[in-house]
Order: sequence, then structure tokens, then C-alpha cells
Amino acid sequence: MNQMMLSTIIDNIKWRTRPLSGDYPYVYVDGIFLKHSWSRLVKSIQKLNTSAVRFISTATYSRQRREK
Repeated sequence: MNQMMLSTIIDNIKWRTRPLSGDYPYVYVDGIFLKHSWSRLVKSIQKLNTSAVRFISTATYSRQRREK
């Protein structure tokens, strides 16, 4: 595995596990059932997806982007 790929995976994990602070007026929850086959055995697996949406002003967003 090359360094760039490893760095991307680590950044993704950090982003996904960061603590959420502040108010989130909308939370979307979605689920999906998938069939997974492994060595002639087919199993049904479930995947739950959640997303939270927080509204910020354009000026706040621009300032946060410049600070990074």
C-alpha cells in the first residue's frame, strides 16, 4: 500500500470518527439489505447509514476554509 493511499484512509477514519458538536436540525437515517456470498454460502447483511446536517452561514464557512 502506498503512502498516499494510507494517508487518505487515515484522514477518512479521523473525519468519520470525529465528535459532533453543536446543533444538527436534520438527521437522515437510511438502511439497506444486501446479499453477500462467500464460498457458496449466501447471507443477508444489513447496513445502516446516518447523516447529520448542520447549517452554517456562507461567511462562517469561508472563514473556516481559509483557516485550514
